[in-house]
Amino acid sequence: MTALIEKFETYYAVPHRRLVAIVSLMVLAFAVRYAASFVMPLDVMGDAKAYWTMATKLAAGQVMADHMGNYAYYSAGYPILLGLVCKVFGTTTDVVLWVNSLLAVLAVYLIYKLAISLTQSFAVAFLSAVLWAVDLQSIVTANQIAKENLMIPLMVGVVYLASCYKRAEFWKIALSGVLIGVLLVVGPTGVVVAVAWLFAVMARESGWWRRVAVISVMGLVAVIVVTPWLYRNEQVLSRPVLNSNGGFNLYLGNNEAAEPHYVGIEHTRMAEDWPRLRQERGELVAVDHLVTAAKGYIRENPGAAVLMALKRGLAFWEPPSVRQPGISGAELVIRALWLAQYCVLLILSVLCLCWWRQFLQIYGVIAAYVAIHMPFYVMSRYRLPIMIFLCLLASKAIVGWIKRRSAVLETS
Repeated sequence: MTALIEKFETYYAVPHRRLVAIVSLMVLAFAVRYAASFVMPLDVMGDAKAYWTMATKLAAGQVMADHMGNYAYYSAGYPILLGLVCKVFGTTTDVVLWVNSLLAVLAVYLIYKLAISLTQSFAVAFLSAVLWAVDLQSIVTANQIAKENLMIPLMVGVVYLASCYKRAEFWKIALSGVLIGVLLVVGPTGVVVAVAWLFAVMARESGWWRRVAVISVMGLVAVIVVTPWLYRNEQVLSRPVLNSNGGFNLYLGNNEAAEPHYVGIEHTRMAEDWPRLRQERGELVAVDHLVTAAKGYIRENPGAAVLMALKRGLAFWEPPSVRQPGISGAELVIRALWLAQYCVLLILSVLCLCWWRQFLQIYGVIAAYVAIHMPFYVMSRYRLPIMIFLCLLASKAIVGWIKRRSAVLETS
């Protein structure tokens, strides 16, 4: 098997062959997501309805707001992208599929580049790209109006720049600052990828002043990128907020009815007050009330709050459910395949701990991403942005264990 991998690496050592291989995978990624749209109609409900309403209002030249009239409740980055594309190509939900599929194509290319940077192995990089191109949850999400579609390439892009950073490469620092700033507007939880840069500067910059300078410049660029959105919210809501959804989610994760997974506000003691507060006092004041209630609950029940957060850390990795009421046989098969795919990726990623020093940045990002969700609540969709990193770890485990096993057999 080692000889086969070596032949594969040798054959694709030629640049144009590598180019053909990765372009083929990018085409595959687009094709399977586009084909999936014929059996998975786009659902414009819940969060999707909010994002689509925001996008269509932007495309129409109106003040961007969701279907409930909130101006900054949801993160704005993804609907801004959809709105700009709709402005050029027309307001049709077909835009969603094209945008999401192209973002998936970009993610395939970036995970390939990240794997090359970390492992210098084309076999690992190619397999990483293959696993993401055919990842079932990613394919399904490409047919949904979900911000995770945009978060994924942004997050991988930041980690890639950190992985290949060499001393005093200002353009990589600045570009990462831009991507982190965009992530703040798209999905604030994604900014934990900055952890990869902490590892990078500790390893490649000498002296604390240089390390602090790199992080400071990156942070300054991120602030510059996000400032227009903060200014917009200052004008509309009289407060420079990224969004008001974080406080709402904090309350859902810290009240008497809270569970590791999502429990709607209609099941809490704020069920009756929340609609009235939002209508009478506005979205920010209403959310402030929820934040105060959440902090009060944490102060009064610190043990329960910490225990629930730890439960969420475990629930974050809970395998996807196969049996759901009312699903078709075809969906049952897809869910079973998704479960199998997820379990394989997770197990192989754990096995990849044998090479943990090589992937400190990746494990650091994964740990930080899990931790940032623990005070709130978890769901499988929130896990998607880091599943692409598990594809890389799984690929290294497969190739690494084949080589290690072959070496043992040769010496025995």
